[in-house]
Formats: sequence, C-alpha cells, structure tokens
Amino acid sequence: MIDDVNMPLQETYEAQPPVELIRQLIGLSGVYDRTTKEFKKSKNLVCVCIAAPPTGCRAKLSKRFSKFFHILNFPKSSTETLTKIFNSIFSGWIQKTLTVDFHDSSQRIVQATIKIYQETDLKLKPTPIKSHYSYNLRDVSKIIQGLMMSKKQTFPKKETLFKLVAHEAQRVFKDRLIDDNDYRIFDEILNKIVKGDLNLSGEDFNEIFTDQGVLFCNFIKGDLLSYVQTYNIIQSKLYSFLKDYNADSSDKMNLVFFLDAVKHICRISRVLKQARGNCLLVGISGSGRQSLTRLATKILS
Repeated sequence: MIDDVNMPLQETYEAQPPVELIRQLIGLSGVYDRTTKEFKKSKNLVCVCIAAPPTGCRAKLSKRFSKFFHILNFPKSSTETLTKIFNSIFSGWIQKTLTVDFHDSSQRIVQATIKIYQETDLKLKPTPIKSHYSYNLRDVSKIIQGLMMSKKQTFPKKETLFKLVAHEAQRVFKDRLIDDNDYRIFDEILNKIVKGDLNLSGEDFNEIFTDQGVLFCNFIKGDLLSYVQTYNIIQSKLYSFLKDYNADSSDKMNLVFFLDAVKHICRISRVLKQARGNCLLVGISGSGRQSLTRLATKILS
C-alpha cells in the first residue's frame, strides 16, 4: 500500500520519477537491479495506492499510471453527516457533564467547529513549503477531544465554553501556520464564525484576538482545565514549578517566562495530557524546545 502517491514533485514534462518506477513495477512486473543491470521479476504483486485530490503540492496522476488501477472515489462527507456524527458524541458528554443551561449549546458548537475546519481547508492550502497545511476529520475530533477534557467547574458561564472552542481551534489549526498573512486569514475565519455562530461579543469576543489571546491550562488548579485571565498568574506558578524541577534535577535550568514561553508550555502540556497526544516542535536551535518540554513533563508528572 502506497499512501500519498501523487505527492512527488513533477518534472518539466509532468513525469514523477518515483511514480514512474511504480508504473514499471506494475506494468512490466519487475524492476532493474541498478548494480547487476538484471531485470528482477515480481510475482503475485497487488498494489493499493492512495491519493488526495490534485491541489496544492499534490499533482495530477498521469493516465499511463492510472490505467493500471481500478479507481474508487471517496467523496467528502456532507456537513449534515459530520454534524450528526460529532454532535452525537459531544451532546452526550455535555448532558452528562454540564448543567442544563449548557445543553442547547452542543449543536451550535459542533456546527461552528466544522465550519472552522471547512473554511481553513478551503483558504489555507498546502504548498511545497507548507506541505503540513493538510487537514482532515482528525482535526475536528481533536477540538472535540480538547473540549471534553474540561469539567463542570471549568465553565462559570456559557461564554467561557465558547472561548474554549476558539482556544482549541487555535491550538489545532493556527499553531501549525508559519507566517503573519496566514495568521490573519485564520483570525478572519475565526472572527466571523465565533461572532456569527456562537454569538460571542463584547469583552469575551475581543479577548480572543489580543496579543495574549485566550489562555486555558491544566496545572493552575490541580489538573482541572481552567481559564486564566492574565498570563502573570501562570508565570508565577511556572517559577514555582521551575524551582521544584531544579531541586530534583542535576541539569539545572534558568528560564525566563515571557508571554510566548508561557503560551508554549500551555500548548505542550495540553498535548501531553491528551490520550495519544503527540506534538512536533519546530524552531531554531536555542529557542527553548527541550527546556519547555522538560518542564511541561515535570509539571504533569
């Protein structure tokens, strides 16, 4: 099975060398050995290839390659289908965890989440230098999973739940973006949906788009996911955790918790707290990836 078979870069005449090698393997039932120059036959080979639509960095497969395959198309699920699937999961959690006042918010939140996913997928396409701008339904499920990590005590009012929706959308989608223009495009998407679908307004709405943004973390009040109004509260707590870390470790760390460092630790601890949580930290040498991860691991241990 070969996934993303149409990802290799096309040459001048639209050939893709790795794909041409697969074509030879299927069409001629073998390949040449580059050392002995002998042709090596393959037997009982069944090849299953998977490709996404030819957009962004994905090329259109040539007919000389696709003629060997029986092609099955898996169309995207409709918005109604996605809403039914995720609302079945999320509404059950809301009814079990939160008070009656929150029960009517389930479908609105699911619809807003799906809209954010669809708009982001439409407007922020993958390119050769942004090949990680690839979105699927796992991203929607990650937002729902993030919401379901909270407890009744997390939400003193509905607006806090809606701010958590915006926070999780930023963590899942915005954190992978690489330049200011893409940040602006995503903020416009989030702005429109949070205001229109979730009816968030006033100070609660404006807070999402400040330099600090909305901060939720799971180490201020024990392991309870809680909303934090100002990063100074987290900052003082992190210095306490750093003191404990240095007391237990021979490899001392001397860190300054400015706003971006605080936000990064909140992001890392959020991922580590999730089931099957994995994250890829990208940054130049000396930017604090290892140090912040060590501290986040200590905090959650």
